[in-house]
Amino acid sequence: MKNQNKKMDPVDEALKLLMLSENSGDAKAIDTSDQLNYITTAIYSKELSDEGAKKMIGKLYENLAVDSLGVLIENALAKVNPDINAIAGKTNLPENSIEQLKSDAIFANSIPVISLRNLLKELQIPFEKAEQAILKSFHILKSDLAFSASSMSNLRLAYRRRNSKLSSNTKSGKSDSQYLFENEEALSKYLKRLSELY
Repeated sequence: MKNQNKKMDPVDEALKLLMLSENSGDAKAIDTSDQLNYITTAIYSKELSDEGAKKMIGKLYENLAVDSLGVLIENALAKVNPDINAIAGKTNLPENSIEQLKSDAIFANSIPVISLRNLLKELQIPFEKAEQAILKSFHILKSDLAFSASSMSNLRLAYRRRNSKLSSNTKSGKSDSQYLFENEEALSKYLKRLSELY
């Protein structure tokens, strides 16, 4: 702790410390109050290097340059056919689901892959643009979900099998179906299958 010139992120260090203290069975192993006091009172460099600034601006531009799936669908609907009822009939996708996709209110991978493919083809959206937009919408919804626990009730599967049997263990059945479409692995498999069908 004597090296004052060492660069460190105070928030990162505080989180590491809290994580270590939670995992430690021995409360005396780490004195968190002294450590947190040191982390919060130490003087840190607030200057951002030119390289860091360019990297941050580049990442910001990448994120802003890609439209979300909702924006992409809304723009395509305006160009192709603004009648959602007609689109819903052609794609076998309920109007409600199209509206939710348009407002980035549901995860795209909670929609059956063939139905989403039909929607994207009907709206003449190229797969490459759709893939980037789906990824952006996924990350938007994940960050919203992380900051708002109450939004979990709004993010439901768009479809459920009609004749699905409820498991006898309701706790595990509910959590498995609730979080299945919210992880990166499920999204990458969904996108892979969508690209195969496109």
